[in-house]
Amino acid sequence: AESIVGRTNVEVTEPFWLLDNFDADSRGRFNGGTTAATYDGTNDVLTFATHATCPFPQKLGTDWEQEYLVKFNTIGTDDYCRFTVPVFLQSPTYSAVYPTHDTLIGISIYAATKDDTGTTGSFLRIYKSGVIQKTVTNLYEFGKYYKFKVTYDGSTFNIYSVESDADWSGTYSATPTLTYVDSTYTSGYCGVGGYALSGGKSWIKGIKINGTRVYNKPIHRGAMLETY
Repeated sequence: AESIVGRTNVEVTEPFWLLDNFDADSRGRFNGGTTAATYDGTNDVLTFATHATCPFPQKLGTDWEQEYLVKFNTIGTDDYCRFTVPVFLQSPTYSAVYPTHDTLIGISIYAATKDDTGTTGSFLRIYKSGVIQKTVTNLYEFGKYYKFKVTYDGSTFNIYSVESDADWSGTYSATPTLTYVDSTYTSGYCGVGGYALSGGKSWIKGIKINGTRVYNKPIHRGAMLETY
């Protein structure tokens, strides 16, 4: 006979790695992905025609690196093409709002091109719970691929960006494009999302996550095994 006196959960941190180039329809790995995102199997990309925040359900600890491969592909009627994703939200719940909306608690990034020639008016921003924390301007050109790398070490977010292609080419500068110091959060969720204002659409061609994941592992307490 086996008697279980009780069970408890112990928080465990372990290495975690993911690469998804969307060469198959994997929207289902993101909460709300099949609801909000469109999978383009010809170009192997995700797009959003509506505001959406679709977190990856695995909780990340501190000391991680995320990368996104993006093409600013369709210009909106306001001359902007936008890309925005959650990088350290405090909830894994799907939300029908863009990742920088003030109802979402945590950190998100937002980049955009302006007009269809040159970098003038383009920008990269980091948000905390819907509030702009820092902006860098005149970086990106419409119609091109860029890759974005976001790192966090428990105290500082560094964002690197560089022109790329559909195969992750390009070498990041040793100097971050944007740096933001904030140690508020010790765990959180990244993911994909859309800011579908005025019809503009970016292609999300790939995502990489490299760091630590945090989860609760059930442990049996006072377990006894008796044989008769």
